[in-house]
Amino acid sequence: MAKSVKFTINLNINGKNVIAEASTKSKELAVNLGIAEEKGDKLKETLFHFNQVTRSFQDVFNSLQQLTSAMHTYTEAYSIQQQVETQLATAMRNTMGATNDQIQGIRDLTASQRFNCFKSSGV
Repeated sequence: MAKSVKFTINLNINGKNVIAEASTKSKELAVNLGIAEEKGDKLKETLFHFNQVTRSFQDVFNSLQQLTSAMHTYTEAYSIQQQVETQLATAMRNTMGATNDQIQGIRDLTASQRFNCFKSSGV
């Protein structure tokens, strides 16, 4: 004969105490607990995979932040370079009477030196 398991549950619903009783056979309870354990294991596995996906997104986000930071640095450097070249061109015109071709020659020379500097440093 199957053993019976009895549950008594005290609930507080809208300020009133309610007692609920339930009973089941021990064999049915064991089966239901086994199903709950299987579902718990599946949930644990799903959460583990979700965690891996979340980490992947975090890695992508961190990479994008680093890229954005690097691009900001390059953009800022380019802006400063443009300002300096404009100031140099103005100074060359005012003090030496330099032509646009002469100013462009100096710009080409500095660009070439900058490229060679980056090339030799491995950047």
